[in-house]
Amino acid sequence: MIGALAVNAGCRYPFGSLQSGCTMPKNKSHKGLLKRVKITKSGKIKFKPPRSRHLKSNKTGLQVQSYRKSRHARSGDMGAFEKLLFRGLRSQEQHEADDATAAAETTAAADTKAAPKAKRTAKAKAKA
Repeated sequence: MIGALAVNAGCRYPFGSLQSGCTMPKNKSHKGLLKRVKITKSGKIKFKPPRSRHLKSNKTGLQVQSYRKSRHARSGDMGAFEKLLFRGLRSQEQHEADDATAAAETTAAADTKAAPKAKRTAKAKAKA
């Protein structure tokens, strides 16, 4: 307790406040997690699967092949990762859903552009 008070000696409250001379505690990301994962630009978390480093002689060839691929974190784990890293992240399922909606929007946009063209060609055929 004495060490905590000594750190915030200029503050009235032991855990800091917004008074002058007091600083808020800093959020530190979990360094152990950052060493084991890679956060992509779009916010996905890539990692190597567990049990893939050594002792491969008792594993089948198919298992060893599947260990070579990187995996992405799923939505059930993202809440815990966000708390450890103090930032927003996106799961593989969210990206797949976003890709599906983007593909649907582009096809809808292409259909709306093609519809007036079809009407014009139908009118041209009717005149001829």
